Amino acid sequence: MHKYLLAVVLLLAPCLFAFADGGERENRFTLGAGFIWTNNPQVVGGHADFGIVLYKDILFIQNNFLIRAGGMSIDGDDHSIFTLSDKLIFGRNSDAPLRIYTYIECGTGIYGNADKKFFSTPLAFTFGFGGGGELVSEQFGGLYIEVGYIGQGTNLKYPVSGVIIQTGWRIYF
Repeated sequence: MHKYLLAVVLLLAPCLFAFADGGERENRFTLGAGFIWTNNPQVVGGHADFGIVLYKDILFIQNNFLIRAGGMSIDGDDHSIFTLSDKLIFGRNSDAPLRIYTYIECGTGIYGNADKKFFSTPLAFTFGFGGGGELVSEQFGGLYIEVGYIGQGTNLKYPVSGVIIQTGWRIYF
């Protein structure tokens, strides 16, 4: 099952380039990194993303591939978690330096604790939605902060959800 999921992702990812906005070739891709914090359970970690601007006219639509890693404690057990998510960002494009947007995301990953090796099954899952604001400048990229909801779990015994705050910096190229 996991091999099929990976094969589908690897086959579909290059197709996204075909649907990217063909009009303006500048600033079509993004690279970003930053910090994350969630409240239930408390996860502290970091994230990195690679984005493709799919549409940039009146609306702004971007597809980001997000890697998130962190540590959390559930019922006294310490877990390390590493997830790969697909995040769709929707907003209004304008010439103003502040871009307001909303997003949805889902993904899968791996985790480990004292009882489970990091690369063994079951896998972790994640899904979420929220909104954010990004201060965009052509000289230095964009500083952003996002607040939303995230549901994540390591198996049916440990589904958890709560508020997520992400902050970081993106460059456009």
